Amino acid sequence: MDWIDILSYNAMWDIWWRYSYVQKRLPGPRSDDVIPLHHCSAFVATGSATEDGGFVMGQNLWMPYFLIPAHAVFIDITPPKGHRILMEVTAGMIWSGTEWYINDAGLVVAETTLGVGPYQWGGTPSFIRIRKAVQYASSIDEFVSIMLENTNGAYSSDYLIADAKTNEVAILELGSEKWALKRTSDGFLGSCNYPWDESVAEELGAPQGWEHSCYPRYVRWQQLYEQYAGKINCQLGMAFLGDHYDTVEERINPCSHTLCGHVENASGYPHGSMDAKVVNRTMAARMETWARYGHSCGQPFLKEVHAKEHPEYAFPDLIDMIARPWTTFGAVDRFSVTAVGSEGEPLEGMEVVLKSLYTNLTYHMLTGSGGRAHHPAVQRGEYILEVEGPCGVHREFITVEGETHLTVRISSPEEGRLPGRILPWVAALLLVIVSLFAFKKKYIIGRFHPSRQR
Repeated sequence: MDWIDILSYNAMWDIWWRYSYVQKRLPGPRSDDVIPLHHCSAFVATGSATEDGGFVMGQNLWMPYFLIPAHAVFIDITPPKGHRILMEVTAGMIWSGTEWYINDAGLVVAETTLGVGPYQWGGTPSFIRIRKAVQYASSIDEFVSIMLENTNGAYSSDYLIADAKTNEVAILELGSEKWALKRTSDGFLGSCNYPWDESVAEELGAPQGWEHSCYPRYVRWQQLYEQYAGKINCQLGMAFLGDHYDTVEERINPCSHTLCGHVENASGYPHGSMDAKVVNRTMAARMETWARYGHSCGQPFLKEVHAKEHPEYAFPDLIDMIARPWTTFGAVDRFSVTAVGSEGEPLEGMEVVLKSLYTNLTYHMLTGSGGRAHHPAVQRGEYILEVEGPCGVHREFITVEGETHLTVRISSPEEGRLPGRILPWVAALLLVIVSLFAFKKKYIIGRFHPSRQR
């Protein structure tokens, strides 16, 4: 493998979509008007649209199911310049490919693909612009500015952006030369491979309204917003991405018209949603996200069952897609805790456990020299810290938001206890007090009860 292989691999999306644009214009058996496959559903909400006023963003990726293993990867990178980046990636790429990014400036970026329009020869490929924007942008304005630099038009998209610092959200609809921007600090923006801007749609040669195959999902986003405005949180975001309501048939019907894509139920071709990601403002600030692998709704795809129904699509590299539970992924940092006694003496050999509040993520450590336990890579998030002390387990709630070093003071077995010879006297005194109180209460009730008065 050389640099040309690496360059070609990273430019695959530009090449793929550019080829589909040329393919439709070539003579011969491939010139039929094939409806392009859908590729993502996404939304972002903020302000009065959400439960707590902070933004919530979600996206699922639609791909052919034989490509699934390549996309089930999260990485946390710290470039020598620019921002640290957490992203879901197509294995081996320097950009996401699955289009889900969080940087340490608090920017979250997702994408849904629109297709391709007139090609700008000599333009900068999209994978270079998006990686540069995520690495160097600290605001929505900076992100938009970088993405508009020398575009090539080969991979036109809606880019959803949220800023954890300002709570503002936006969608950049970027064609070849045409583009549009929606931004708000109070509202809801849905996206699903549908060009909502008239000038961008015209440049792409795409219809608008019900003539566009993705418009049913665009309508569904608006329905969900109207139904749940003011209540949107991460849990609802998960449900949105797994939604099966078909606005064409006006019924539950998982297919290409639904936010959770099941193209296999429509045409038989094994294609649709293969993951789901949701994040809110609080999580984004510490570079953490919810995610699941498999259909966003949780339904399995079984290749043998599908092959019996559609032998024409029994591809040899298809695999079963069994949805995994929702879990959190985040940037990882060094973590340490020092356990000391009441006099500050180090406590060695103490078991230390970090338990995630929301998932089954757990870290186990043991204090050593100096009473210190450490872990080289703890994912950011909220945890219960447990330290096994000489007189029981010390517990406290902690938030890991970066490199973390804690000191935990643990009482000795005798601390907080009364000397044994004093305990009987304390017990006797308590008994006398209780008896006096009971006698006084009985005397008062007896004296003033109506039945006792003549």
